Amino acid sequence: MQQGISFALVFFGAIYMTSCTQQTRHVSLYSSPLCPLQEAQCEAQQEKIFYESEWLNPNWWCLFDDEQLENYITLALQNYPSLKAAEAKLNQMISVSQGVRSALFPHINLKGRVRYFHESETGNPIPPFSFTQYEMLTDFKYHIDIWHKYRNSWKASIGEVRAEMADLAYTRLIIALTVAHTYFDLQTAFSREMLARELVCNRQDVCALVEQRVAKGLDTELSFEQAKSDLAMAKIFLNEIEQAVALSQHALRALLSWEDGQIVELVPLRMFSFPMPTALPVDLIAHRPDIAAQRWRIESALKWIDVAKADFYPNIDLLGFFGYETIDIKKLFMNKSIYSTVGPALHLPIFQGGRLCANLGMRQHEYEKASYDYNTIILQAVREVLDGTTRLRKTAERFRDINSATEATKRIYDLTDDQFHHNVVSYLDVLASQVNWLGAQDTLLLTQGESLHAALDLIRSLGGGYHD
Repeated sequence: MQQGISFALVFFGAIYMTSCTQQTRHVSLYSSPLCPLQEAQCEAQQEKIFYESEWLNPNWWCLFDDEQLENYITLALQNYPSLKAAEAKLNQMISVSQGVRSALFPHINLKGRVRYFHESETGNPIPPFSFTQYEMLTDFKYHIDIWHKYRNSWKASIGEVRAEMADLAYTRLIIALTVAHTYFDLQTAFSREMLARELVCNRQDVCALVEQRVAKGLDTELSFEQAKSDLAMAKIFLNEIEQAVALSQHALRALLSWEDGQIVELVPLRMFSFPMPTALPVDLIAHRPDIAAQRWRIESALKWIDVAKADFYPNIDLLGFFGYETIDIKKLFMNKSIYSTVGPALHLPIFQGGRLCANLGMRQHEYEKASYDYNTIILQAVREVLDGTTRLRKTAERFRDINSATEATKRIYDLTDDQFHHNVVSYLDVLASQVNWLGAQDTLLLTQGESLHAALDLIRSLGGGYHD
């Protein structure tokens, strides 16, 4: 009868475990779409701003040949608090992984205790009724990892550490890019501030000249009011640029942790050439830290599924202890005081109220979510590369056209000034042509800044020189 009951328990337990430990539902992961990336690469090869190269250098900021920018990025990567927090989180994950790994090894403990006993004199007829017991023992426990539960737990934690390492690389990339964006904004604002001051001086000259002409009856009050309005608008424009300079300085100093003595000097911005990786269609996935982090999360999720499945099967532990026990401390370490035991221990879950199935389902859904997030990142990464390539290519084309227009307005200004010295045109005509020239220079600066930001966005979309 007892054998029949035992057989039934094992039989129904096996059915229960089989029904819960279903096969993992795998999600198809996207690969890098080759056709769009190949098209982007072909388009880039037709633009002079791009040149064929190996993958980006991790110190990508050297592309811009700006020593001041290089120093600022280096300083930010050394001191910025969010990067320190990411490093602390990585170290925390490493410690957690080491703790998980400890389950693969025997656990040995040394214990000692002294206990005083007082027995009931009426309930215990054998004296002594009071005594002190001395005990010292060493116990050990070893998990026999038949189902690779603890090994898979360790592998899952390693995957989480690798994901955190990739996240740290992505954090470093974002901080460096943020410094570069802010720095280029500041340099653009510096240059535009100089133009705005020249514009204010120009409008002041126009206003003074028109006022003189009105006093001599050579112009109308309407022209003078228009000149004053133009002067006020120029001052407003200068005020806005000064605000942009101040805000960019604050942002940059915050990124540098408010280090004293960090004075940003005006460095003329210049165009550059961008290295387009020849292996872009094939190697994009391996060079994006966010993609690498998500891939490691998928690997970790699969291992956690294996751990959840192993929870349905018996745990076998090897337990034992060896110690000394006596009521006479002088005899504590005598052979007669030795007591010990060793043997296996079996733990088989029979009924857990659905907890094990729920845990397995949770791990399965975590894996599915990580996989779908990975596919989303792949799609977004390809779009970012295409957008970055297009933006950089188009801004380079606009820069060439605007540069030609700026040179033309400069020649017009020089010709007008020459005509003024030959009494062909008035000085108002010279000031008007100067306004056009200043406006063209301002547009050129904005386009140049846009080109630099487009390059930074493309650097981010290419992974900033990261390699898994």
